[in-house]
Amino acid sequence: MDKKELGHILLAYFLLSFALAAALGRGIWLSSPFSAEAWAYTFKVFLLSLPTLGIAVIVHELAHRTVAKAYGIEATFKAWIFGLALTIIIATMFGIIFAIPGGVVIAGGTAAQMGMITLAGPMSNLALIPVFWAVKSAGFVAVGALGMFLCGVLAFLNLIPINPLDGRKVLAWNDKVWLFAFVLSSIAFYFTIGELGALVGYI
Repeated sequence: MDKKELGHILLAYFLLSFALAAALGRGIWLSSPFSAEAWAYTFKVFLLSLPTLGIAVIVHELAHRTVAKAYGIEATFKAWIFGLALTIIIATMFGIIFAIPGGVVIAGGTAAQMGMITLAGPMSNLALIPVFWAVKSAGFVAVGALGMFLCGVLAFLNLIPINPLDGRKVLAWNDKVWLFAFVLSSIAFYFTIGELGALVGYI
């Protein structure tokens, strides 16, 4: 990985993390703009977002890249500046996260290889759920609970079979693999949504 690609990854990582802080802090900023309370809350959520949303999205993208590289296919992560800016604007205006960080540009590959490369993203989010569960069990309740929830959401949403989501490409490659992955992600989403209760009083 060269310095330019690392720069793209870090840019996406920090701006996505800030987008979550902007979304969750929207109410405070509207009621008390530029107050000490608004700044403190935004900073608090930003620190929570760095090891949760930022990690979940970047690991997702790097999973695509890693599998492509394993097949000997050239793959590079490129941040989309306009998409990241739009993510922050939507988060600030409407209080929702519609992440458009960019993605991994892949050169070539067979249909089966592209299917596996695409599937790697949501599967990496499912693999992170027990990691965040361990973090929560270790006493870092807010980080663990939010990380589990966000990974469940990302895996489920990305496997919905519509463009430009991963699910459309996986379904086009192998419908049985897609169905298995989608059912698995649906179960994970069902169980991880309950983690929001652990965040009451924190965010």
